[in-house]
Parts: sequence; C-alpha cells; structure tokens
Amino acid sequence: MKKFIIVLFASFFALFQTLNYCNAASKNVIVTFFPLYIHALNIAGDKINIEILLPPGVGIHHFSAKPSDLKKIASADIIIKNGAGLDEFVNKLIESSGNNKVASIDASAGIETIKGQSNCTECLHEHDKVNNPSEEKHEHEHSAGELAGDPHTWISVKNSIKQVENILNALVKSDPQNAEFYKKNAAEYIVKLNELDKYIENKLKGFKDRKFIVYHGPFAYFAKDYGLNQFSIAGITGTAPAPSKLKEIYDVIKKDKIGFLVSEPAYRDREIKAISEELKLSVIELDPVETYNKKEDFKNYFIDKMKENADKLFDAFNR
Repeated sequence: MKKFIIVLFASFFALFQTLNYCNAASKNVIVTFFPLYIHALNIAGDKINIEILLPPGVGIHHFSAKPSDLKKIASADIIIKNGAGLDEFVNKLIESSGNNKVASIDASAGIETIKGQSNCTECLHEHDKVNNPSEEKHEHEHSAGELAGDPHTWISVKNSIKQVENILNALVKSDPQNAEFYKKNAAEYIVKLNELDKYIENKLKGFKDRKFIVYHGPFAYFAKDYGLNQFSIAGITGTAPAPSKLKEIYDVIKKDKIGFLVSEPAYRDREIKAISEELKLSVIELDPVETYNKKEDFKNYFIDKMKENADKLFDAFNR
C-alpha cells in the first residue's frame, strides 16, 4: 500500500511538472487593443496567453501607459499592434521595457491606407465632382494631421481578414509546433468574416453614395467598402471641432437632408447631442469595436457588432 501511494504521488508530481512546463512554454502575446485581441483569440484559442494592453473602457486615442504595462511587455514573446500610425507608442514601450527579443507585428501590413482623410466639405463632395467634370476642382491646404493616413484600418471586414492573415503568420513563425491548429482556426474564422462581408454588402447595397455624420470618424474604411460616405465632426483622433467645422456640418445636413447622426461608445459627443437637439435629428450609436467593458468570451464580438452596425445604418437610412 505504501509503495502504491509513493508511485501514485510520483505520477501526480510528474503530471504537475508536465503541466507547468506546458504553461511555461506557452507564448505570451500582447495585443495593443481590443479588435486585435478578438482576432488573435479566434486563431490561437487556448494555445497562447493573450493580454490586451488597453484596460477596459479606454480607447486607443486616450491610452496612457503605466509601469505595469512595461512589466507585461518585458515578458512578451510577441507584440501585435494595429499599425497604420495608430499605436506606434508601443515601440517606445518595448524599448523602455528592455525586451530585445520580442517580435513586433504590424497587423495592418499590406493594407492600403486611406490617405488624407479630411473634415472638409469640399473634399467630401470630390466624388460627385468626378462624375461631373464641369465643376471646378477645389484647391486648398490641409493640416499635417488631416493629411496623415487614416489609422482605423480594422473597421473593414476585408481589412480584418488581412489582419487575421498577418497575425496567423506571426503565430506560426513563433510557434510552429501548433501551426496546423492556428491555420485551421484562422481558415474557419475567415469563412465567417467573408460571410459577414456578404451580409453587410447585401444589407447596404441600396444606399450607395449616401452620407452619414459621425463624431471622430472611424468608419472611413467601412464606408469605402460599401459605397457610403462618412463625414466626421472632429479630427481623426477625436480633437474638438472648430466653430467653422460646426458650420460646415450644419450646411452638409441641410444640403443633403441628413436625418440622423452617429454617436460612438468611447466619446461623449456633446456636439452630436447639441446638433441633434437643435435640428431634431435622431441619433444612432455605431460601435467601432475600440473598447470593451470586461473580460469574457469575445470570439464573436467583432462579427456581432459589425452586423449590428449594418442593421442600424439600414434602419436609419430607411426612415
């Protein structure tokens, strides 16, 4: 009996050591913010340890790093950032952490960015002027911030598929032992994303060239994919609009007979509220999937929210 207990204890100890080894061998992956976490989770499952750099309720434009964030980055094997100029701050954090072995992955590599997203009403109507060459093309300068590429690349299902492929390649390279597992999961997830793309295309196909007004303008790629026109009140990073900008907004609403405005979960949108009350416009909330409230199973969150965004726009355009 005593011998049996010793053997049993040894077996449990060996199993414990094996589990510890497996856990220790798991890759530590840090993603800068929420949508990348969703994509990585769908690919990796429980094979890697994934953490989001941004805490709950904090948008990427409002992030301020803490010492605990440096600690996370110091132990990371892979850092996945959105790229396109959105989260370049992570490069300095990596340098400050002293982690010179971490692989930094740009999820937007290979994605063509929308250049020079502008808040200018004349730029908004350039599409119309292409179809009407007799109209004089406007010439004026924009600020450096306005001329930068739009970093909200993930708010496009097509772009998200490319991001999934980039994340997959990084995980396969870092952890070839689980390559087939990652490839299978990514392929299944991409099928769902393609189905989502078709769903949104069919939902919004009757509203080509329609305009919508949003606060800080994260939906330019979404609008481009489905033939819509986004017009934003604030700058790309949410900077408050100048009085002249608000006048432009009023002019656009009246000229194009826009009947609704778009709010976003991460912004208080005082201007949206004021304009909607003054002009008696309805307000819908679209979610650019920038923030999260608590940790749970988020695997279907991106798909569910993007469907919901399309449904809300469909209803708003039909009023």
